[in-house]
Amino acid sequence: MCRDHSRFYDLQQIYSYYDLENFPELEFEPVYHEIAGTSSLLPIVVMKDGKRQVIPAVWGLMPWFAKTKKDADAYRIKMVNARQETIFESNTYKYSILKTRCIIPSSGFFEHHHEIGGKRKIPYFIKVGDTDIFSLAGIYNSWVDKETGEVINSFSIITTEANELMGRIHNGGDNPRRMPLMLEKDMLSQWLDPLTPIEKVKELLNYKIESKRLMAYPVFTIRGKNKLTGSAIIEEYRYPDYSLDLTI
Repeated sequence: MCRDHSRFYDLQQIYSYYDLENFPELEFEPVYHEIAGTSSLLPIVVMKDGKRQVIPAVWGLMPWFAKTKKDADAYRIKMVNARQETIFESNTYKYSILKTRCIIPSSGFFEHHHEIGGKRKIPYFIKVGDTDIFSLAGIYNSWVDKETGEVINSFSIITTEANELMGRIHNGGDNPRRMPLMLEKDMLSQWLDPLTPIEKVKELLNYKIESKRLMAYPVFTIRGKNKLTGSAIIEEYRYPDYSLDLTI
């Protein structure tokens, strides 16, 4: 599932793209490779008091029933993704999918392809067309540390069954043939509005972006001591004696 993310937009782009009334007073540096479950703060878009806002949050939902910070952190490492098919059945996610939905602004994400007949796992960078910003659907929570009073925002990215392109790329691992739920710009108001009827929310959850809208290409290793840094990590890399037909 989606555990490797990239964001190289700036706050001005968020302000314009999401039609915010107030410029977000936050500080975020571009990050070309972000791993789920870390303590890094990411910008997410939420609806509060009838207005879209950008707030900082950690990736991995801290559930309401976690009693201590240690417990909350242990849970959130396992809750970086929420499956679209079962999200309404989970006591952990049910309130959030009903009332606290969010958008994670994205520049792209990574998935590995398991080489057929070989041992290599080839990382791919995937994005929507030639844009630097698109929207991943998520849910969030504001967890309160009872010992310190600190309020921590956290989120999970919703995943769905892969389209044809992503099915070819993401063909192995523990949860093969999955992809993050990507929403169109004209869907965002209903997604963020806590008053949107459940049936409409379910309709949005079933949306699947067309393969032809996505751009995907192999990159150099994104794990281990040999991984690249900065923008180099999203540059296309050609592996010797390897090819994958992504023609749709």
